[in-house]
Amino acid sequence: MRSQYLSPNKIFYLLLFVTLVLLGGFGFTAQDVAAVPQLDGTVPPPGGTISGAANVNFVHLAPFDTDTSITVAISNTSSLLQFNNISIGDATGYLSLPKGASQFTVMPSGNVTPTIDSLLNFADKTDYSVVAIGGSNGNPLEFLQLTDSTARPPSRAGKVRIVHVAPFATAPDPGAIKVINQDGSPVDAAFNSLKYKDSTAFHTLPVGQYDWKVEKADGSAYVDLAPFNLFDGAVLTLYIIGDQVNQAPSSVLVINRGGSYLTFIPMVARESTLP
Repeated sequence: MRSQYLSPNKIFYLLLFVTLVLLGGFGFTAQDVAAVPQLDGTVPPPGGTISGAANVNFVHLAPFDTDTSITVAISNTSSLLQFNNISIGDATGYLSLPKGASQFTVMPSGNVTPTIDSLLNFADKTDYSVVAIGGSNGNPLEFLQLTDSTARPPSRAGKVRIVHVAPFATAPDPGAIKVINQDGSPVDAAFNSLKYKDSTAFHTLPVGQYDWKVEKADGSAYVDLAPFNLFDGAVLTLYIIGDQVNQAPSSVLVINRGGSYLTFIPMVARESTLP
């Protein structure tokens, strides 16, 4: 009689198949996920050990032109970094920078004249994002500095933060948005009224798949977000971008902390509906 049990080899390949399928969705979303641009010359290397270091992720989300390619230079007493050919939606990933001040200089690709040049301060043992925003509809091209450090989510939960950097209306009122479920119900009260440059706190949500959309304050549609998976322990930042002139309404999902997709497998098996 043929055994009804799977052989060890079959179990291995079944688990391998399931893992590959899950990894195929490990980007969390069909939305744009921030990419890492080309790096020229680093002292010390990104992620290298610096005494009293801060971790800083530079993200380019400024729709200042139809071609937004830039170069960013980051300099301080311990390091000199230069990233070339950064397009909108790109991120450097976390860099180890000494606590205190670092100079951030942004130039359009092929141009030596700075577009933004600012001295930014960082505390040690803290995670940050420095985001290039604006440059459209009369809104200035500038940096938005965010603190990314947050406590680890509880078991079977992750955290999501919403940042509104879409200058789709003319300054001084670039336009407000709300992030809601596809059926129009609220996700969280903090997501219901976000002004330009607003950033919510990291909100704890159960693991699962989420399908949201963005509306302007007047209820008109802005962008339909692609569904994304929130894994156990993950910490995500969802940026709402675009100015409806140079860049279409869109979003960029940045993974501040990846979490564990393996702990999500039982939840997929047990939960038939999403929170």
